[in-house]
Amino acid sequence: MARISPAWCAVLIACLAALIVGVGCTKQPATSPAGPAPSEASVPEARGAGPAVDGDWLLSRLSNEPAHLNPLTYSDAYAAALVDLMFDSMLDRDNETLEIIPKLAEKWEVSEDHLEYTFLLRKDAVFSDGTPLTAHDVKFTFDKLMDPATDAARLRNYYQDITSCEVVDDHTVRFTCARPYFKHLTMLGGLSVIPRHIYGEGDFNTHTRNREPLGSGPYVFESWETGLQITLARNKRYWGDKPHVLKRVYTIITNANAAFQVLERQELDTMALTPEQWVNQAAGAEFEAKFNKFQYYTAFYNYVGWNQRLPQFEDKRVRRALTMLLDRKTILETIFYGLGEVVTGNFFMPPSMIPRSRPGPLTRPRRSGCSTRRAGGTATATAFAIRPARRSSSSSSSVPRRPSTRPSPRSSRRSSNAPASA
Repeated sequence: MARISPAWCAVLIACLAALIVGVGCTKQPATSPAGPAPSEASVPEARGAGPAVDGDWLLSRLSNEPAHLNPLTYSDAYAAALVDLMFDSMLDRDNETLEIIPKLAEKWEVSEDHLEYTFLLRKDAVFSDGTPLTAHDVKFTFDKLMDPATDAARLRNYYQDITSCEVVDDHTVRFTCARPYFKHLTMLGGLSVIPRHIYGEGDFNTHTRNREPLGSGPYVFESWETGLQITLARNKRYWGDKPHVLKRVYTIITNANAAFQVLERQELDTMALTPEQWVNQAAGAEFEAKFNKFQYYTAFYNYVGWNQRLPQFEDKRVRRALTMLLDRKTILETIFYGLGEVVTGNFFMPPSMIPRSRPGPLTRPRRSGCSTRRAGGTATATAFAIRPARRSSSSSSSVPRRPSTRPSPRSSRRSSNAPASA
């Protein structure tokens, strides 16, 4: 399988994080239509940046409507962003140090043999309806996840070595494992805790709360207008630091061009852009006067995989030959406007860490024709994997308005956070 991994840089085969913030960036000679990534030291602060204050709404785009918002059974990225705001886990990860830090759990202990994990929960944590969150809710969450009747095979796979969950007391829970696994702490601590008193009755897979979720996170569910938008409001009962933004409105716009028009009308505050939009539509002075734009890496890539159930792809020599025939550099430069990099696998590492003795899939193109002939096929198909360029445009609204109604009054300068997804 061939892969291309776009980053926010214009240089191929280079792991460079790039950030572009509004106007005022130093112009550099372009090596592609998007230009090279600025150095970290050259990045100015976003216009309008200042101390955080309470108030305002944040209007964002959802490129597809989620099926539901159950934290155990959802299977799409569109639900993930909303679920994370409404449900808390026992542990979290520091965005700067990447160290595991407390959240619902004040502290935790791991046995020397790495087979027992004990979590001590906060006593002040409550669900958004005011009900205290206890170890019984953690056990209920785990038991429901491991129930074969629950449509959670995707998530359950990571917990297959957890043999039991025991409530030690109302605020202490212990997990026992069959064997050590390096992700046990991450997965156990990252499990979204659901309230037993809400989800303990009725069919879990089709529960009415799957479209009106209730959790313990910083935001609560407010409304869902099918095909239009989903609205979350700040959780007044949140046990931790309350967010400054009062509401987060997610407008469902499946077409990227239509979404960009809404953004230009300033009826969206933030939006992921495609490479074409970033280069051709978001580069004008008028747009940059209204938005701050950012470029940065995301740990993501696109790919096309060979279906080995089909007879034409059973032979690995055919799959390797088709991969070697693909000109990923041209795809990156023409379709993704140079906003990315070609990668040789699904691990993100700088080129300096990749052994030079290991050839990439395109280093020996002469072998491709030989392989397909020996396998009795013709190399006419293509396959590739691409990590899309992530860009976003963001701004803040001064008067709460539903984006589908008349435009909201806005300040003249908005912030555009530019992850664009290809």
